[in-house]
Amino acid sequence: MHKIANTAAHSLPVYPTQLMHSSVAVLLAVIVWLYGRSRLKRNRGDEILLLGMLYPWARFAVEFLRGDNKPEYLFGSLTISQSVGIFVFIGCLAVFAFRRWKGLGKMEQQASKSENTAENAK
Repeated sequence: MHKIANTAAHSLPVYPTQLMHSSVAVLLAVIVWLYGRSRLKRNRGDEILLLGMLYPWARFAVEFLRGDNKPEYLFGSLTISQSVGIFVFIGCLAVFAFRRWKGLGKMEQQASKSENTAENAK
């Protein structure tokens, strides 16, 4: 059998980060689906904001395990994907908190408006 030597640079052990990303994606899909069906959901669009807050954490963690990251860093030892993830998390958290604080996108208000327009149409 032809084996690559254990000291060869391209035979170093690696983590299966693609499988980790796939597993995390399925887990996040289940979490977001459960959140959408729960009583915690108040506003329309909360699911995408929740995904925008959770995915960067998963990506952030898996990026540390990747062996093919080029030294393209923005903030110290963080990769570009990790740096972008920080901004996505902060942005989604800010929009989520603002919508909760202001009560924007309330599902009850939108449901009552659609009922009122249906009654007015009659």
